[in-house]
Amino acid sequence: MKMQRKDKAGWTIEKARKILSDAVVKTKGEAYPCHDFSLVKLIVLGQWSNVYTTIISKQKIFDSYRYVDLMAGSGTSYIREAKCMVAGSVFVAKAFARHPYSSYVLVEKDHSRFEDLKARSNDLNGPCQLFNEDANNVVNEIFDNQPPKTHNFVFIDNEGFNVNWNSIETILRSKSDMLINYPTKCFQRTTDDRTAGSLDNFFGDSSWRNALVEGEAIDSDKALAIYEEKLRRAFWHFRGKAPYVSSIRVGMQNYFYDLILCCKKGDYIDAWEDLKTKTYWRDPNIPRNACLLLSGKSSILDEYIIPFEQKKPTQPGPKYKQLSDF
Repeated sequence: MKMQRKDKAGWTIEKARKILSDAVVKTKGEAYPCHDFSLVKLIVLGQWSNVYTTIISKQKIFDSYRYVDLMAGSGTSYIREAKCMVAGSVFVAKAFARHPYSSYVLVEKDHSRFEDLKARSNDLNGPCQLFNEDANNVVNEIFDNQPPKTHNFVFIDNEGFNVNWNSIETILRSKSDMLINYPTKCFQRTTDDRTAGSLDNFFGDSSWRNALVEGEAIDSDKALAIYEEKLRRAFWHFRGKAPYVSSIRVGMQNYFYDLILCCKKGDYIDAWEDLKTKTYWRDPNIPRNACLLLSGKSSILDEYIIPFEQKKPTQPGPKYKQLSDF
């Protein structure tokens, strides 16, 4: 008799274990405050870091591949609901990577968080370039001056309309995969000129106005579709390759966001499609309970694992279909 994880909570716990066990969690310094759904975001980031490093390490046309985090925070996060410290995005990307990144590029605007990030960056055990700047001010330096034959995995953890469209285009001119935290719930109303101006910068034009309904209200799903289509068109324009742009919604009705993957189309996107089928990303109890269990605040295991008789698959599946393979 063997034990199989339940598809919902058990899979989440397995992936969360890497995030909570990282040594950086035990270091001193500020932890960025967040909510339980941030654990889901980190798991998705980690999973694609695994897929990315598995694939890109086999591409002989590249001499190196970098992890670029344009809003890296302090290196750790504190989940308020579970009262639990977890590794920050860069250390999640490192922990899940199948093969080590050649180097890291980390950007953090807040000075206090930057200092903590700088101190913790020694644990990356690899070359690391740090910027205490607004991401929009340094993207040209990062991507225009990158080493030749370099590919990038870029994480953009927007909380609002942080990284503008000009910066996105700069990234798309380089050979990069992007994972973008699209702040869907911020697109509720355009109440003043300042908000409208931020949206113009974020979209690069006024195309978001096509999502307006009933005066100032915004259809957030339509705004997301407009943004994704802009990514597809820009990717094709700058890279000349078939784009893959797809999003995963995380959260509940009163709070949610979308994680957008933008990369070249290929067989490996089966891994993302598999991740999209895990619709429990909208249940806050799963990441919250995973944190409680793994941090020692809960000892309830019964709801997470069930016995089963292991069976061999009748036919082998696609090489990159199940994310549990990574």
